[in-house]
Amino acid sequence: MSLPRSLSAWLEYIESMHPVEIDMGLDRVRAVFHKLKVQSRLPYAVVIAGTNGKGSTLTAIQQGLSATGLRVGTYTSPHLYIFNERICLDGQYASDNQIVRAFELVEEARGDISLSYFEFTTLAAFVVFADLHLELDAIICEIGLGGRLDAVNVLDGDISAVVSIGLDHQDWLGDTLELIAKEKAGVFREDAINLVGASFSSEVLEGMRSRFDIDQYGAEFGLPIEGAKKSFHCGSKEFQLDCVSNSPLPENNLSIAMQVSLAVLREQDLLSEASALCCAEAIRLTRLEGRMESWSLDGCAQAPLVIADVAHNGAAAQYLATFVRNKHSDKRVTAVFSCLKDKDIRAIVEPMSKVVDHWCISTLEVPRAASVEVLKKTHLEYAADFSVYPSISDAYRGAIALSGANDLVLIFGSFYVLQEIKENHKEG
Repeated sequence: MSLPRSLSAWLEYIESMHPVEIDMGLDRVRAVFHKLKVQSRLPYAVVIAGTNGKGSTLTAIQQGLSATGLRVGTYTSPHLYIFNERICLDGQYASDNQIVRAFELVEEARGDISLSYFEFTTLAAFVVFADLHLELDAIICEIGLGGRLDAVNVLDGDISAVVSIGLDHQDWLGDTLELIAKEKAGVFREDAINLVGASFSSEVLEGMRSRFDIDQYGAEFGLPIEGAKKSFHCGSKEFQLDCVSNSPLPENNLSIAMQVSLAVLREQDLLSEASALCCAEAIRLTRLEGRMESWSLDGCAQAPLVIADVAHNGAAAQYLATFVRNKHSDKRVTAVFSCLKDKDIRAIVEPMSKVVDHWCISTLEVPRAASVEVLKKTHLEYAADFSVYPSISDAYRGAIALSGANDLVLIFGSFYVLQEIKENHKEG
């Protein structure tokens, strides 16, 4: 069989290779990882896990380090528009040629080992980073699902951070915070820097600290000093920094990004008051597509404010509801919403039902989509006022039509919701 030549052909081939989309376990991917012999050629590595906030934390680290002149590679998932978004080098997408070459090497190394789409593409990202190891100072890699059995976890991170803990993906990770925490703690290493966010209870942390040295936001770093300044420690040095003021992103995520960045700067012998301040300012200004992202509509005098957030579980919905309540309590809120069938839809709808005046709902055009019937049933349970549309794009148009200049249109529920809207509607 001849190998694909174009990136699109490769992606079709990889999608068809494995019988299931999610296949937890490291045996297959670890075997191929060792055959590729890339571990020794990878730069200083940061691994980011968590129920929510992985993407914003990763982006804030990248922005902070890049502002100090460091060259950073990032691996994220999923993508919104094109696959190349997942593998970035100094803020630029990896080229088709770089990715195709990496796919060819993974294909050669795997032999008759079957890899899922995520496993295959994760290994390809490592190949790209290994090829550029002399040009990169650090890489930051986002865990896809859980931690312990996620393909990214074949990499031994020099820094591992679990940003948050909450109930999500219970079918794969367990139905208690203790079980989910155990899965996410699988990214920690005995000889690495291990960080966790504020959402970890003392009971959950106790088991982790019996095996690893762990620093928690709000305890060992990120303590409030004055105003928006927080205290950060790196080795023997203490810094008082503002990395959070006027940001729509959670302080937890930005503070973890700050602590990680300081550790990377120290590793590169660049840690100073000046570099820490430069890094903090870049982190404070970090904005991320699909995370509390707002836009306006061109040519529409009575256009509402539009905010998009990929909140897709209960914890994220709670944060989004609090944000709306604190920042936009004076506005009539219309939601554009859908989600996947393996999500706890009630946990998303319940907190949002307290701030949303009208819902515009539809099913997604993906295999894992929740049906309209399930969405309707859940909204009826909370006496929500809703309209059903044939597509998410139609739901978005309906929400805009129902809203005026002083109103808010809120888009959330899944990356797929935002993806479909952005593919069909350009913001100003």
